[in-house]
Amino acid sequence: MKTCELCGKSTDKLYKVYIEGTILNVCVDCSKYGKPVDENGNIIKENKVEIKELVGEVIDENYNKILIKYREEHKLKQDDMAKLLGIKESLYKSIENKKIIPDINLAKKIEKVLGIKITKKEVLTEKINNNDNKNYITVGDILEFEE
Repeated sequence: MKTCELCGKSTDKLYKVYIEGTILNVCVDCSKYGKPVDENGNIIKENKVEIKELVGEVIDENYNKILIKYREEHKLKQDDMAKLLGIKESLYKSIENKKIIPDINLAKKIEKVLGIKITKKEVLTEKINNNDNKNYITVGDILEFEE
């Protein structure tokens, strides 16, 4: 059994890490307090990639077909649908003809009044690379200092 140089715990495996100016052989629990190093004592750069997920509701791309199907099944005219939804007939016609995409609030109102679904949940993912390599310019990069 090997002994951790930081906490004194006996363990089967030790990790070489850089902690506050010193390279130590530590247990897995203490390894989180430092940066990993290779056999030559060089700090190993970690590629940290963070994935952000955003969940939101979007209008179904076939919203107009869903509305037309509902209207035809219930034997309604476009002006009847507009009255039912409490919107102008011209607005309803534009929505049904896909000239206007309803905003999320109007879509929710349509869903509630008609009992149909014209929105869907969508998950957007974004990878954020947290490396020390900078992909940006700072003020210090631009200014020239006099000595």
